[in-house]
Amino acid sequence: MPWRLILLILCISLALCFVGFNLQNTCTIAFFSKPFIVPSFMALFVAFLSGIIITIPFYLLGKKKNKSEKKVQAKKPGKEKESASSTQESGTFQKPEETDATKNFNSTGK
Repeated sequence: MPWRLILLILCISLALCFVGFNLQNTCTIAFFSKPFIVPSFMALFVAFLSGIIITIPFYLLGKKKNKSEKKVQAKKPGKEKESASSTQESGTFQKPEETDATKNFNSTGK
């Protein structure tokens, strides 16, 4: 937990240094054919923030889809549960029986 806090403080410090050293640097942005002169850090901040805002719906839709898939899997019992119960008895693992192919393989020594 303290490492996360230290990492957050370090990231914020780097961002503040970037802003402090670039206060005088400006760039021209044409928005609806009207030019605006803005500080370069503000243009980067707006681009980053718009990327986050655009990503939020995709994250929420993906999370909702995963929940519905988990509900479907919970309703239908899978074959894995049946096979696991057949190989385990009273909490111990049973060794599978040898077939003719494995006996022949073991007897040839290969």
